[in-house]
Amino acid sequence: MKLDIVKLLLGGDKRSIGNVERVICEINKNPAYLEALFQSLLLDDEIVRMRAIDAIEKISRQNKKCLAPYKKLILNKIIFYDQKEMKWHVAQVAPRLSLTVKEKRKLYDLFVDQYLVDKSSIVKTNTMQALVDLSFNDETLKRDTINILKKLIKTGTPAMKARGKKLLLQCEENPL
Repeated sequence: MKLDIVKLLLGGDKRSIGNVERVICEINKNPAYLEALFQSLLLDDEIVRMRAIDAIEKISRQNKKCLAPYKKLILNKIIFYDQKEMKWHVAQVAPRLSLTVKEKRKLYDLFVDQYLVDKSSIVKTNTMQALVDLSFNDETLKRDTINILKKLIKTGTPAMKARGKKLLLQCEENPL
């Protein structure tokens, strides 16, 4: 019997992760279901998309390579979704992609221009981490990131200030 990933992600509201853990478990047993999970990101149902990107984020923590076949989908479509729950997970997932220098810079600029100005402090806070991740081994991006973090430590929400201080220390402790 074929598993219906979308059916597992349906229902409830945005305060619930639904069957995300079961979806992750099923994909760990049968990676072929990953295609259906990524395809569910294209549906109009915000709850399904939110849960799908949550599952993808959790799976990619342990297996960044699973993102490779979906790199174009993420960089050309998914990063532009305006749904805050998508954005905060995309900020976690996108830096895990294997990126060219040009792709990294384009993603970095998009995060600065669109994600850091989002209304959601969770999106902004996760984006701060994404900028640090993207700036690893890149002197120019690291310098830009340090300047952005210094500004956000002064102007951001309490969560952004706290995360910004930790990230700034991380940047300063890991010089190029």
